[in-house]
Amino acid sequence: MKTRKKTQAEIDHDKRENEKSTENFIAQSLDFIDTFFACEGEVWYSTSMKIQHTVFHYQNNKEILAADKVGDTWDMDNGIIGKYRYENI
Repeated sequence: MKTRKKTQAEIDHDKRENEKSTENFIAQSLDFIDTFFACEGEVWYSTSMKIQHTVFHYQNNKEILAADKVGDTWDMDNGIIGKYRYENI
């Protein structure tokens, strides 16, 4: 598979996406904490799933930001991001 280094535009895109996922992670965490205490520790499954989904996106965006190559397909083990992620920038 042919790979190349990320362009500055792609790096900037990943930084923006990482900032969004960080903000969402914080907001969802606050909502979870509020619900947890309001319900005296009883948390609904949907609330738990929302925070789990947000944590996944947060961690995934951190990994994408750390990757330094772009290729035809994704290979996160080798730091390669699929080129289609950047088609709209």
